Amino acid sequence: MGLCRSRVSVVSFDISRYLVLLAHPDRHTRTRLQAMLQAADIDAVLVADGMQAWRALDATPEHYDAVLLDHGLSGMSAIEIVRRLRDCAATAALPALFVDGADLAGPDAPPDDAELLGALKVAIEDYRSRFDRAS
Repeated sequence: MGLCRSRVSVVSFDISRYLVLLAHPDRHTRTRLQAMLQAADIDAVLVADGMQAWRALDATPEHYDAVLLDHGLSGMSAIEIVRRLRDCAATAALPALFVDGADLAGPDAPPDDAELLGALKVAIEDYRSRFDRAS
């Protein structure tokens, strides 16, 4: 029991140094997500499409601690961005999260299985949809 307690007591880290690349096509959603990140002392670089996201990541991959991508980016898909990150040794371990706010099949429909499978194939760390709000 003492061993467990000592393990828990030494676990700490400072998240205020983190920088996230946030790519989402909707300006209002980008602003809301940025506010949520700022509330957790996480800075964000905001871009509106997949090509902007890839250019930022490709130019300075060492600047980012994680990427947060909307699944429906124009220019370059979020899955393609993560596939490219995973193919490069310098960015292979960069955490990538998908955000899905679309209700293409109606407000009560879960995310499409093909989208989830595509995300899993490129080793997405997390996939959040509007259906995860209750949890």
